[in-house]
Amino acid sequence: MNQKFFSHLSVTHRVLFVVLFVLFISLIITVLLLNGFVERQMRLTYTDSVQTLFNAFEDGVKGSLERGQMKNFQKLLHHQKEIKGVLGVNLYDKQGDINLSSNNIANETRLSSELLDQIDRSKTEQLIFQTDSRLTVYAPQWVVPDCIRCHPTWKNGDIGGVLSLTYNLDSLNNVIDRLKYFTAGGSLILLFIVSIIIFLVMRKMVSNPINSIINNLSTSAKSVGEASHMTASSSESLSKNASLQASSLEQTSASLKKLAEMTHMNTENAALADNIMSETSQVMIDSNQTMDGLNNAMKKIEEANKETASTLKLIDEIAFQTNLLALNAAVEAARAGEAGAGFAVVADEVRNLALRSSKAANTINVLIKGSNSRVSKGVEFAQKAGESFGTSEKKTGEAVALINQIACASKDQSADISQLSIAVTELGKVTQNNLGDSNKASSVSSEMELQFKKLSQDVDSLIKLIRGESVFREANLK
Repeated sequence: MNQKFFSHLSVTHRVLFVVLFVLFISLIITVLLLNGFVERQMRLTYTDSVQTLFNAFEDGVKGSLERGQMKNFQKLLHHQKEIKGVLGVNLYDKQGDINLSSNNIANETRLSSELLDQIDRSKTEQLIFQTDSRLTVYAPQWVVPDCIRCHPTWKNGDIGGVLSLTYNLDSLNNVIDRLKYFTAGGSLILLFIVSIIIFLVMRKMVSNPINSIINNLSTSAKSVGEASHMTASSSESLSKNASLQASSLEQTSASLKKLAEMTHMNTENAALADNIMSETSQVMIDSNQTMDGLNNAMKKIEEANKETASTLKLIDEIAFQTNLLALNAAVEAARAGEAGAGFAVVADEVRNLALRSSKAANTINVLIKGSNSRVSKGVEFAQKAGESFGTSEKKTGEAVALINQIACASKDQSADISQLSIAVTELGKVTQNNLGDSNKASSVSSEMELQFKKLSQDVDSLIKLIRGESVFREANLK
């Protein structure tokens, strides 16, 4: 119950409650001690005053008692009763019975034997008995020579009687009670004023700064929480992106390796093509020269064809003559009979050969005529081909120069791709490092979120401690 009660209070109220409780206990103890001290001092003062009054009365009546002037003593007794606070003045004899009293002996009793023994043992000292409402002083009256004149049986130095004075302490008790009430009321008023001062001082010097700190802590905790959450999200996203980037870089590195290999092959192919084009250029030069030679050869062929045509006419004439000779030989073989049969066969074959040679010569003549026409065209085409080969030689030179440039560019590209591959490899290492750092950052962000939760719990506990659980619940409901 007490814990629930205190948990709903703010720390200012708790401290104020404890301080007020301590102050209340301290004030109670202080008031009790002060009241006790004041009461003792006032009672001592009253006792001294009563003793002074009693001594004055005793000195005043001493002469009357010693000389036996009891009427004067009786008057003095009645005058003492008129003093404010004096309840009664009595004179007791040796046996403790009242001899004279300001109260006419009506309500007085004799002294007890124990009191008489105390008075006897006290010799010259006074005995004081105090109750809550009254104070009584007893003093022994010693026998002097003047007393013996009236009382011959008494001895000098013995107790002749006892004089007592009873004083009322009601006025003192009233003053003490009023003082207690005043002290208690003043203490409560002082406690109330001190509690207000302590509350205001604590509110200004403790509660307000602490509330400001709590608000700053709450704001900072929320900011840290949002930042840690954003950092965690960013770290997670960075980790994923770094993983994707690492994978992409691996693929890019592999592609660059393939591209480097292809570029290297292209460089080699370009160099090979350069060599081939150089050879082709040389071939084109040679071909051009060959075409020039071919053109000259075609011209010579044309001339040779003309010479061949004339030769073929000669062959045709020879074939004709051979045919005639073969006919003559066949006629002679027929004449010879069986002996000329073999020669007839040869003559027949020679005749056939002559016919065939004549026919072939005619055919060749026709072909040579056609060939002459074609050779003329071939010469024309050879001239055009020579011109084309010249143009091709020029273009081939340009192609060789272009391929040479391509080869150089391929070398540069291969070098650049090698550098790019190295850069991608280094970038891959950096990406791997970033991936590791992002994982570490993710772990740190997770730890920050845990620390934020602990910080939030600590701030909530601090709010409960400083402002009270009820205020904390109301703030959460809002």
